[in-house]
Amino acid sequence: MCRKFVLASELQRIELRFNAKLGPDIPEIPKLYAVSEGDGSYVITSGDPHLMQVFKFGMTPFYADKPLNLINASAEGDKNS
Repeated sequence: MCRKFVLASELQRIELRFNAKLGPDIPEIPKLYAVSEGDGSYVITSGDPHLMQVFKFGMTPFYADKPLNLINASAEGDKNS
């Protein structure tokens, strides 16, 4: 998986393109030209394809002792500062 990606489109353009609206009580996030670990980004899930949500980019593996923002958990492990 990539370490960064670009979010350069305006919210209204994303809503039109994917026929999805931002969920209630979810604030609009600013355009980020380099979304990286720990940043929020818009996500449309297959469970509700007409609803956009904001998810944090990255993951915390099940074996971590504390919350982490990893991209490649098998390579980075729990020792990533």
